[in-house]
Amino acid sequence: MEQPWSREAFVWGIASLCNLHRIPFDAELLIRRFPPVYDPAILQSAIKSFQSMQQSMGLAHSDPIYFNMDTLRGAIAKVKHMHPFVIHAWVVLPEHMHCVIELPEGDADFKTRWMLIKMLFSRAIPKDERRSETRINRRERGIWQRRYWEHLIKDETDYRAHIDDVHINPARH
Repeated sequence: MEQPWSREAFVWGIASLCNLHRIPFDAELLIRRFPPVYDPAILQSAIKSFQSMQQSMGLAHSDPIYFNMDTLRGAIAKVKHMHPFVIHAWVVLPEHMHCVIELPEGDADFKTRWMLIKMLFSRAIPKDERRSETRINRRERGIWQRRYWEHLIKDETDYRAHIDDVHINPARH
């Protein structure tokens, strides 16, 4: 059996989730709603409450990428199988992601890989995100930006800088 968490660790964990997803947080309310002992079952209940709060605030699907990580991993794996590439670094953050990938020698078709990842992911999740009128008219999902930033790594210094950026980026958000 796992050891229960301290009150401070429990509050910190839920506060971090709320902060990450820009949900208002009240430690006193959390403690009143979920008194000790803080074990995995209580944490699971608190997270479900957190998800309900998102839904009531209209935020439940504001970040479909982050809340469907297994689906994203599956889309990446399928594309990797069809169009091989090596992942050197990848981070998924609320509302966006960064990656450093290596394509096979003589293959520069980054665009197809990215299009397929977006397409497979988008088709696999429910169509319940908010969409602007423009996106509705263009029959676009409200998940992805229309563009992406592609950069060819120039040398080892450039490579290290981009790997470091992927690793440090979560701390900036």
